[in-house]
Amino acid sequence: MVRLERMTPMEFNQFRQFSVENYAKSLTRNLKVTYRAALEMARAESEEALPHGFYSEGHYFYTIVASTSEAEKVGYVWYVINHKRHSAFLYDLYIDAEHRGKGMAKAVMQQVEQYLRKAKVKHFRLNVFADNVQARQLYDTLGFEPSNTIMQKQL
Repeated sequence: MVRLERMTPMEFNQFRQFSVENYAKSLTRNLKVTYRAALEMARAESEEALPHGFYSEGHYFYTIVASTSEAEKVGYVWYVINHKRHSAFLYDLYIDAEHRGKGMAKAVMQQVEQYLRKAKVKHFRLNVFADNVQARQLYDTLGFEPSNTIMQKQL
């Protein structure tokens, strides 16, 4: 259905710009801040998470490729492994809109989990925004459970 291909540094640069902008849109919707403020926050978080960009230690970046005759690129996934803590964190999973609802995200997550098991990871964590109902349902079906809830009130 899908395969994961390691990103090249050039692909990473395109991915990073798209990821920051997409994250800013989610921040705007969920934190009720302006897009400009959200973009500043997203850029700052990206710089903090990836101080060495593509070469940041423990970070893995993959392009998601549909297993069709065209081998079409349909999204990306980014996660980090902390080997000392035997844990991993999913930073981003994105499937192009026209390919959603076809089981691709589930297949990607299952492949990532295989990689993580081989790396002796015991805990796999992620964050999902409250308005992303489809992703929350996916993570529920994959066995993820809420571990904490961050709540917000506009003042």
